Amino acid sequence: MKLLLDADIPYSFLNKLKNEGYDVVDVRDISDHPLKDEEIFNLACKERRVLVTRDLDFGNILRYPPYKSSGIIILRTHLLSQEEMFKILKKALEEGKNRLEGTLIIATKDRLRLRK
Repeated sequence: MKLLLDADIPYSFLNKLKNEGYDVVDVRDISDHPLKDEEIFNLACKERRVLVTRDLDFGNILRYPPYKSSGIIILRTHLLSQEEMFKILKKALEEGKNRLEGTLIIATKDRLRLRK
């Protein structure tokens, strides 16, 4: 599975995910300047990567339609430790493994909401 980490995801997740066999890229490694949301979404679509973010703007399905993407995972993990955030991300990746294509997943501590 190919992933694109947004700048609001802890950079330490990059190596953790790589160590677990994921093909993962962080937007901070792509450009010297911060990328706009549209650029991030288009990059994820072009490279067929699942976008992992905490930015709720990507939940706007009219502006960022999931059906055009390989999947979008939004982590709603405010006030949680990085360890807890990583567990939630892993759960979203595992449970959404076969149905991420074209899907928006909102992942919280207590549940996953999937929207096609």
